[in-house]
Amino acid sequence: MRWIEANLLKELLELVAKNKNRPWNLTMREHKHRTQVRLWLKTERCLDIWDILRTSKNNTYSDNGVFRDTMCIVQYYHVQGQKLTIQEKEAIESTVSRLIKEHNTLNKVPNEAALQQHYVKPELFSKNKNFNVCFECYLPLPACRIRCELCSLVSFCNLHCLEVNCRRPNCHPCSEYLKLKLFPEKVINGTPSPL
Repeated sequence: MRWIEANLLKELLELVAKNKNRPWNLTMREHKHRTQVRLWLKTERCLDIWDILRTSKNNTYSDNGVFRDTMCIVQYYHVQGQKLTIQEKEAIESTVSRLIKEHNTLNKVPNEAALQQHYVKPELFSKNKNFNVCFECYLPLPACRIRCELCSLVSFCNLHCLEVNCRRPNCHPCSEYLKLKLFPEKVINGTPSPL
């Protein structure tokens, strides 16, 4: 689950960085995974992931302005207003600025305050809508989903998503098994060929 959250956040950060000189509400129009972000990301969780990402060498992840705009987009998806008014935009920006300020303050204060920090509790029930998504494209699963028969932990919405996921190394532990079973024509002389 954290892998999905981190990938969605990284993708959104890169989109905002690419359109750095545009307001976040205009950049949001180019975002293709709104439903997935609304299902998977919460602003509090973004703060935790950002703490990890900004330690990397990628300057995109350490840019405070880019992160602030990204958080505004995530917050807007959860407010789910049809049309963004100036008052709503200002309220979102104010909320995000407050959250980031509180988070940075808590991270500077040692031990006791850090223990009181609000972390998002993981979803523990499989009936939760968050778990009913394709492991590859993160979209809600249709009734005719493809579930991994080996581990039964992940599902895919169609064969194309399964095949794309099998191409990615070290993504799903059962990929090699699924490649050999479902895509035998792509195996040459007993060794899997790149799909």
